Amino acid sequence: MRLTLDHRVDSLQAMVIIKRAGNTIETLAMLPISPLSRVLESAVAPAEPHEFAADPRLTLGAHNFPLPFAIVEPLRHSH
Repeated sequence: MRLTLDHRVDSLQAMVIIKRAGNTIETLAMLPISPLSRVLESAVAPAEPHEFAADPRLTLGAHNFPLPFAIVEPLRHSH
């Protein structure tokens, strides 16, 4: 997973919590790709299937910024 910010934000913590079938939770921590980067990335890609609802969580100090989203595979997409 990758998050690109308009500006670098010091001390920003980011993670994506993916809700899978059967109440399974997949958590991906996202870290800056370099010390001065405005791009944060997870060390691994989300597991298959790549169609899921997720809860990206951005935390800065005591403030949380939830950003719910979902990813849907294109029609006729196969692996």
